[in-house]
Amino acid sequence: MLLAMSGEYDRSYFVKSTDASLAQRVLVRLSTPFMIPKLLLSSVFTRKDNNMMTQQKTKFTGQVNCWTSEQLEFMEIKKLSKSMGVTINDLVMCAITTSLGKIFKEKKDPAEKIQILIPANIRFAFYPTREDVKLENKFAGIPLQVPLT
Repeated sequence: MLLAMSGEYDRSYFVKSTDASLAQRVLVRLSTPFMIPKLLLSSVFTRKDNNMMTQQKTKFTGQVNCWTSEQLEFMEIKKLSKSMGVTINDLVMCAITTSLGKIFKEKKDPAEKIQILIPANIRFAFYPTREDVKLENKFAGIPLQVPLT
C-alpha cells in the first residue's frame, strides 16, 4: 500500500527479495497443517513471564519515569536505513530492544531476549503496477525472539 501511495512505483527501497516460485508457494501451503500441532504443543508448555516491571505491584502508584529522545527527522532515519541496507523497522526494533535491555539490566532482570509478535505480509509476489494494488487482509502474526543487546 505504501508503495502504491509513493511518488513512483519503485521496489528498490524495500529489502532485496525475489518473488516466490510456484514450488515455494505450494510448500508453504502444504506445511501449514503440520504447524498446527507444533503451535499447540508450544502453547501447552508456555508459562507466564515473571514481569519485573509489575511484579508484586497491585496498585500503580508512585513516581512515573518517562523517557524520550530528541526529535528525529523521518528522512534522516530513512536515509540511514538505506545506507545500512536495513529497513526502518529494523532500526526501530534495534533501538527499542537495546533500550529495554538496558532497563532490564538496571532492574537486575537476567532476561537476554524477549519474544514479540510481528505482523507478516503473506504475499508471494509484489503487485506488478500501481493500478493492480488492492487492500487485502493478508497478514499473520509471527512470533520472533529478539536479543536485548
